[in-house]
Amino acid sequence: LRFARRSVAMVGFIAGVVFIIPRVLVDNPYLAVMFLTLAAAGLEFTTGVSWAVVIDVGREYAGTVSAMMNMCGNLGGTLSPLLFGILVQTTGRWDIPFLIASVLCVIAGLCWLRIDPERSVVTA
Repeated sequence: LRFARRSVAMVGFIAGVVFIIPRVLVDNPYLAVMFLTLAAAGLEFTTGVSWAVVIDVGREYAGTVSAMMNMCGNLGGTLSPLLFGILVQTTGRWDIPFLIASVLCVIAGLCWLRIDPERSVVTA
């Protein structure tokens, strides 16, 4: 179970990095959209396993754990466009937010090495 959950998520985050980096390097808008689409698809690959792990570790408190995960994700989704805009406005460069996103994908993939779906977050 541990290998299955970790490997699916890590493949998704690796795909995010693999496709975000070329997006920064291309000037063709069609290729840029293609790479962004593939990066988003890789990141969406992590969604199902994320919810499965919430059920695994939350057990009878899966609703509470999923609410915490959802709240943190929504907070990031709220702040991301604001920070993206600030970075572009202050630096004048569009590539920096994408490079930061790729670093965050690497960090997220590495975090999955610490997740153990067989261990409950609820202590006795």
